[in-house]
Amino acid sequence: MLWEALIGGAVGGLLGGPWGMAAGAALGAGLDVFRDRVAPPLDGVLTAAHHDDGLLLTATLSEPIPEGGFALFEAFDHDENRLAATDAAQRFANRWGHFQLTTSVHDGGVRAFLPFGVVDSGSATLDLRLRVFGAPEPDELDLIGELRVTVDWPQAAYSAARFWRPLLGLCMAVAHADGAVDRGEVRLVRQRVAAGLGIPVEEIETVTEILRTEPSASLVTLIDALRLRAPRLQARHVIGALADVAHADGAVSPEEVAMIRAVGAAMGVSPSHWRAWADEMGLEPR
Repeated sequence: MLWEALIGGAVGGLLGGPWGMAAGAALGAGLDVFRDRVAPPLDGVLTAAHHDDGLLLTATLSEPIPEGGFALFEAFDHDENRLAATDAAQRFANRWGHFQLTTSVHDGGVRAFLPFGVVDSGSATLDLRLRVFGAPEPDELDLIGELRVTVDWPQAAYSAARFWRPLLGLCMAVAHADGAVDRGEVRLVRQRVAAGLGIPVEEIETVTEILRTEPSASLVTLIDALRLRAPRLQARHVIGALADVAHADGAVSPEEVAMIRAVGAAMGVSPSHWRAWADEMGLEPR
């Protein structure tokens, strides 16, 4: 159940997230009421930085957007037709199949991760539109403005394994916590993660390759990357997934518990929540 809830916290287009009733209803309906409305240009710049498996999208705004709003990315061809999400990435589709990526406004700006292979485009470039909405009340929704950018778009397939790489890094940080990791433990972690995240069979070797090179960064860096890819992710679900990994070999060590607790602390988990979750998940609270 925790794995399914974790997957549900990933970036998507169909559901509303924590932005209130109006925002949730609008996202679920594909934002029809705003579809043909002309939005004022935001005073800022939208940039895209290439990473191994996607684009880091950043909107730097001259005037900060109030917290509590949300951002919507859509993709268009050169004739202004909305582009669809690929079959392998329907999490990024609205109910008509159009690509749609949503995230929160944070610290007055917008950051989002766009994986390669999620937009069905036959072109080497992609026109992206960012629209920012405010939700001052649960039953209100305002279109604040928009920005556009044209990006290079490689014809790469979507990889669920690579999308979840930061989480795989956290899993291996737990596995490494009590010393060296042998092939058997890597195999057990791979089985837990692949089954929990529903990673396709054809990507199992990719999971193995990633696990062998992780953790590739600090806990804080991995958590930041994970939150960027899955902004609605809840700390409880991450802790639950890591607890499942720790239980994979049949015994949970104090070092593994300490590592999971360190992840929780980095995600802002309070001592009281940690104690409750540790008891529920078979971890020794410390």
